[in-house]
Amino acid sequence: MKYSINLASRSYVNKRALYLSYIVCGFILVAGLFLNLGYYLKLQNQVSTTEIRLAELEKKILASQGGEAASYSAARYTEVIEEIKVANRLLQRDTFRWTALLGRLEKVVPGNVSIQQIEPDHDKRIIKLNGLAKELRDMKRFLDNLIKSGDYKDVLLLNQATVEVEGKSPQLRFSVELRGGF
Repeated sequence: MKYSINLASRSYVNKRALYLSYIVCGFILVAGLFLNLGYYLKLQNQVSTTEIRLAELEKKILASQGGEAASYSAARYTEVIEEIKVANRLLQRDTFRWTALLGRLEKVVPGNVSIQQIEPDHDKRIIKLNGLAKELRDMKRFLDNLIKSGDYKDVLLLNQATVEVEGKSPQLRFSVELRGGF
């Protein structure tokens, strides 16, 4: 059997300091609660003010447009869709990088071939080239270079014809369609 004897006259816990720390912590928590409550009320006031301002702005916009949003029709919807399509086509044309295309063509065009016209078709995503070649082998080498470059999915020769160029020997005029060049 084990005996436990406590010869101290009072307990080791300083209850006065413990209760004082409880009171200080309570005051800090209550003060934090009131600060957060004040901040919450301030935010709610800002939200309601902002909602009022937005409602006023919407009324002004509708008044300036003559109440267009209330009289929105299917015909107007199709007009807006067409306007969006036109804007998207313009953006697509703007993103076409001519310098990249010209750089790729510069690598594959042989010396005896000249490109006269370049027409990108953004809707079909093809590029049409018109050019002149001194001889048939020059045109064939150009077409082979286009195919070997791997920049285009398909290289199609649309037509070729021999033409008389003023002051020079007859040359080949050709048209090529490049698919997948975008």
